[in-house]
Formats: sequence, C-alpha cells, structure tokens
Amino acid sequence: MTAPTPPAEKETLLEARNLRKLYPAASGAFLQSLHRAMAVDDVSLLVARGETIGIVGESGCGKTTLARMLLRLIEPDSGEILFRGEDWLAARGTGIARALILRPELVIADEPVSALDVSVGAQILELLARLQREFSLTLILISHSLPVVAQLATRVVVMQAGKFVEIGAAQKVLREPEHPYTVALLAAVPEIPE
Repeated sequence: MTAPTPPAEKETLLEARNLRKLYPAASGAFLQSLHRAMAVDDVSLLVARGETIGIVGESGCGKTTLARMLLRLIEPDSGEILFRGEDWLAARGTGIARALILRPELVIADEPVSALDVSVGAQILELLARLQREFSLTLILISHSLPVVAQLATRVVVMQAGKFVEIGAAQKVLREPEHPYTVALLAAVPEIPE
C-alpha cells in the first residue's frame, strides 16, 4: 500500500518509506529452529504538520514496533525516515534531542490510555486534544481501541500483520470501512463515538 498523502495545504513533517523490521522467532516442539518474523513489512506513511493520525490494529500487528522505529528507539532493517525533510536515520543524538525536548513538534502516544480506568483515560485524551490544538502538535496515536482513536484522529491507519491494510479520513474509515479486517475490528466495538 502506498503512503497516504496528507492534505495538500499542509507541510509534511514526517515521512516513512518502505520500513521493514524482522525479529528472530523460535518455533518447533523444543524451540530449536529459529526463523524471522516480519513485525513491520514495507510500511510507508506521510504525516502532515499539525495532523493527528490514529494507527489501530490488534495486539502483535506491528504498531509498537513502528512507533519505536519512528522514534529511533530501534533501527529498521530497511527503509527511510525523514523528519522535516532530513534523513532521521542518519541524524545524530544530542542535536535532535535538544531540539525536540524544548518544543516538541511530534508526539507519538502508544496506547496512552490502555491501563487507565475510563474517566482517567478520557481526561488524558482531552489533554492530548488540548495540547494538540494549543501547540499545533503533530500526534500519532497508536491503539488497539477504535473508540480511542475515533476521539482524536483526523486520519486512521489500520494495521494487520505488519502491513497497512486501510488508510483514510477517520470518519470514512470508521463509518464506511473497505477492508474486511477493518470491518471485523469495527464489528467488535459496541459503538464508535461521533
């Protein structure tokens, strides 16, 4: 699937091109044979400045691995990441860290409310929305919960088995899904908030 295009009037802040990450995985009766499992498989993404993108999918689909690569906590096996048009993978530590620590332009929130009760989770989501508006933050919200993503995201990316299977405007994906996996995820949710 090709990278989704952000709105034409917005500047691209983050671009990921053809990211891949494999992990060794044990198999067999006594775990003697090792093979490599694809965690993220040829994923591309464009994120516009000030946009909120929700990435959803079941546990183990590669969402967290993708987030960790975007943050450079782990390196991809292949692919490119550009931040403000510059090669993020070739950049070096302290110059970037100092620039981002003072006024972050991008926040990646991986399951920010999954371990919280409903009322505290709602407060966290309200805080993220307020910070996004006040500081024009670009937000990537990763969750297995479609209702969580529906509250903040302007675009939704649905991830299955390391690949993006559906990408589009949040209302379109959540109200008129095209991929069978997205349909199944939505069927498992009692109600998506408006």
